[in-house]
Amino acid sequence: LQIFQAFASRSSSESVFRSGFLSNPTLLGMAAVTFVLQLAAIYLPFLDEFFGVVPLKPLDLLISMALGSLSLIAIEIEKALLARRED
Repeated sequence: LQIFQAFASRSSSESVFRSGFLSNPTLLGMAAVTFVLQLAAIYLPFLDEFFGVVPLKPLDLLISMALGSLSLIAIEIEKALLARRED
């Protein structure tokens, strides 16, 4: 959820779809590291025991990612509405 929010919040007015997900290599790298570490915490046996989580089934992981992307969609809708209001 926070990864999508980070991409959407880079600019308060310009859409991430216009500026591009690849336009900020530092953010892209940090998002990739965060994603890999989150997967490690879920799927590596010694880490999932430490954090007290259980591995997600592939469908559950996809649902989680889809729900997480809702923050990006909501922020992008807000930007579009504010831009329309300013015009």
